[in-house]
Amino acid sequence: GAGGGDEGGDWQRLPHPPHLCLETPFERKKDANRKTNVNTCENCWCFVCDIKAHECPKWCAGLGAGNHCNAFLESRKWRALRAKHAEARTEE
Repeated sequence: GAGGGDEGGDWQRLPHPPHLCLETPFERKKDANRKTNVNTCENCWCFVCDIKAHECPKWCAGLGAGNHCNAFLESRKWRALRAKHAEARTEE
């Protein structure tokens, strides 16, 4: 918390995308074709689907580049896919 003691501990208890997780390492690769980022903490959410990572149907579901476990904010591709998913949710 504030004051320097707990290095992000309070923040880590809130839902967050894996690329911002302090508990599990995340490898940023724009063209990841393998399961590079399968591990998550209990508070990691899918950056694309905006649901818990372990509930995401595309979380490292195969060997393709479309695995949501590899999504991160700095990638234009993943931001566009996130926006598309958000738009689909609002139409339901």
